[in-house]
Amino acid sequence: MPKKFNRYCIGDIDVPGVTTVLKCIDKPELLRWYRRVGFSKADEISKEAREYGDWVHTGVEEWIHGHTYDKKLKSIVDGFARWADENVDKFICTEEAVFSDTYFYAGSIDIAATLKSGVDSIIDIKTSKGVWEDYFLQILAYKQCNRTLNDLFNPQNTGQGIILHLADRERWEVHLVPNDEDGKLFNVFKAALVIYRWKNGITN
Repeated sequence: MPKKFNRYCIGDIDVPGVTTVLKCIDKPELLRWYRRVGFSKADEISKEAREYGDWVHTGVEEWIHGHTYDKKLKSIVDGFARWADENVDKFICTEEAVFSDTYFYAGSIDIAATLKSGVDSIIDIKTSKGVWEDYFLQILAYKQCNRTLNDLFNPQNTGQGIILHLADRERWEVHLVPNDEDGKLFNVFKAALVIYRWKNGITN
């Protein structure tokens, strides 16, 4: 079930990733920002932000696995380590693909861990300037998946979703994802999935 061109495969069916689906949700504030700074400059800033995010993700992942990471990331990784030492009992996996055989989508989680409270959790790292509503939809969509690529755990059995937001180079903010017991927030994601499938002519 390899990832292909920002999509994934379930059997022989090409399925979209969660973040790709969420792009179908209109973000007028983002368009206003593009117009204000200029599209060329906005693309440049966005590219730099993605590269920075990838850099931080890699450093944290290397620390989790006990590997050497870029020492320029020391203050950032130390901040994550302090949070992990206080809250995490064990890490289950990092950068693991998750799949929904019910709704035919997939995604890649940053971290799955068992907290000291005994609750298995999906943890997503964000390095953006803010924490936006679609981040919560992203984690809820991951939690509705029924398996992982390597069968390491069942995402539907995770009791908590956590967004760890890098507020500055040393301080991580914790945002708990709503449990969504009535499924109303997940319905928003499913609506975006319907729109994605319609826009891409997907009928299966």
